[in-house]
Amino acid sequence: MTSDRDQHPHTSVHADPSAWGKMLAAVYRDIANRAVRDLPTFNKTLSVEAIGFRAHEGGSLVSW
Repeated sequence: MTSDRDQHPHTSVHADPSAWGKMLAAVYRDIANRAVRDLPTFNKTLSVEAIGFRAHEGGSLVSW
């Protein structure tokens, strides 16, 4: 199994908050394509969007 860092080498833990949401959504899509696609509960018409990330004390967090 390849680590997420190896699969997404151009991502950075220092990315801006909106980039964190995009990276998270990309990881979820990757998991769906690799591990969940063949399960009977998989619904290919659904998608993932990560929203609400903002900067906080030099990092990123999600606010609901």
